[in-house]
Amino acid sequence: MKNIIEEPSCSNEHSQNAIRSSNIELLRIIAMFMVVLGHYYVKGGFPDDSLMMTSKLVMQFLGSWSKIAVDIFVIISGYFLVTQKFRWKKIWKFFGCTYFWSLATLCFVLFVLNQNVEKSLIMKAVNPITPLNWFARAYLVLYIAFPLINKMIERISKTQLGVIIAIFTTAFYVIPSIRGVSLGGYLNSFFMFADMYCIGAYLRLYSNDKFEKTIEFVGGISAVIFYAIILVSDYLGGSDPYYTDKHNVMYHAFVGCSILGLLMAVALFVVFKNWHLPHNAMINSVATTTFAVYLIHDNGVISAWLWNDIIKAGRFYDSVFLIPHMVLTAIVIFAVCSLMEFMREKIFSAIRGCLNRK
Repeated sequence: MKNIIEEPSCSNEHSQNAIRSSNIELLRIIAMFMVVLGHYYVKGGFPDDSLMMTSKLVMQFLGSWSKIAVDIFVIISGYFLVTQKFRWKKIWKFFGCTYFWSLATLCFVLFVLNQNVEKSLIMKAVNPITPLNWFARAYLVLYIAFPLINKMIERISKTQLGVIIAIFTTAFYVIPSIRGVSLGGYLNSFFMFADMYCIGAYLRLYSNDKFEKTIEFVGGISAVIFYAIILVSDYLGGSDPYYTDKHNVMYHAFVGCSILGLLMAVALFVVFKNWHLPHNAMINSVATTTFAVYLIHDNGVISAWLWNDIIKAGRFYDSVFLIPHMVLTAIVIFAVCSLMEFMREKIFSAIRGCLNRK
């Protein structure tokens, strides 16, 4: 079966589901679930204290996969888009999904919750391809640029592509990880996404079993170091409050420019790529909603209400129910947002059908 995947996707078209690879589609679902878990940890209102608790450690382990998930999404794109052509239809679907959920969320907060929204947030919601949806903006730029990246890849050798990946990875992952400082800025996101795209393309064009075994080994070692950083940081936090600040200490675990996170993402992608999972229509259908799940639950307009008024994760900080609450919350958020996207697609499909019959 031919592997076809385009990320992000808000479409639920049966013809696309019939040809998608369920192993990669399942990875997309897992990756978005990781994102929700990460937001639970980051936005749950937990204190940066020195308590050394098993539940806190498990929460950090689960939440730390959020940024790795972003790497996974972009690597998937590079793997499949390197053999595809630019499609305007994809852009229109992207804008349709992004603008619909941004405006729908704004209307929900203003007219259903009857809450005041800062003028700056309203402006961002009206024009959602802003820092309000940084991933959407960064991916849009990448999608517009990918035909040029593909042309470059076509004209250079395997070795030259490897050198380009090495240079970009060093500049945007290795050095920032060592220094503990992200370069930041719009161009930084683009170059990071371009680097991950090229990694995915390299795996599609030049990978082999020996190379992928090495990737899996390096990814495993990176995971050990990755989690050791979290564990040691929690331990040291008992005597130095610097290590209890998730924005300072566990830099490798909670930022997108971590070289450890990138290596783990590449290894996990390789594992799923080589997993021969039979075609599963349910998995493929749910996977098409992952981008919408991100747009709905991670919208700054609704974020305070969702995490502070509804979820109130901080209540469970020192409770034995912390991890069950974390996992259940992520499942419910994913399920509700996914169902909302299914409904949106059904409604718009019905509208398009009516217009076509006229």
